[in-house]
Amino acid sequence: ATELSARYGPAAEEHARRRPGTGLGRAVADLLLAVDALVAQPWVDPGRLGAFGHSLGGKLVLHLAALDERIHAAAAHEPGVGFAYSNWAAPWYWGERLPTERDQDDLLGLVAPRSFLLAGGGASDGQHNRHLVERARGAWPGGAGLDVLSHGGGHPLPDRVLGAIAGWLSTELARP
Repeated sequence: ATELSARYGPAAEEHARRRPGTGLGRAVADLLLAVDALVAQPWVDPGRLGAFGHSLGGKLVLHLAALDERIHAAAAHEPGVGFAYSNWAAPWYWGERLPTERDQDDLLGLVAPRSFLLAGGGASDGQHNRHLVERARGAWPGGAGLDVLSHGGGHPLPDRVLGAIAGWLSTELARP
């Protein structure tokens, strides 16, 4: 199924029937378990963990980086920072529990002082939510560590942008 509601809706409905939390909370909890499993491997340097996601994956990376200090650098492409700029009220994210008293700038600020790259093509992320990024930037010492890459190509992830994100992550994870 290509429609998000067909792809994720049934699992979100099942989760809502069986568990008290949100679909987003369940997904982030699963990611935290995955990081636990990753750092338990002898070949993994726990001081150099990075994460990247696009769209739904970008939303998850934003939450993972905010909630798990083991993530040293993270990049999200078109996650929709700002509840008004994406489908955050979908049942596989917040559903009816979508917060109204705050927005994602608070969450983004929790990543500081670790590095975060917000990449956007102007669909879910771009000039329309720049105010949220600027409010979050205050959480980083001197404003450094929160980077923005705007490419104007809409929601799809172009290869050149993916390459730029990979280069950014490589540079950030090489820092002491």
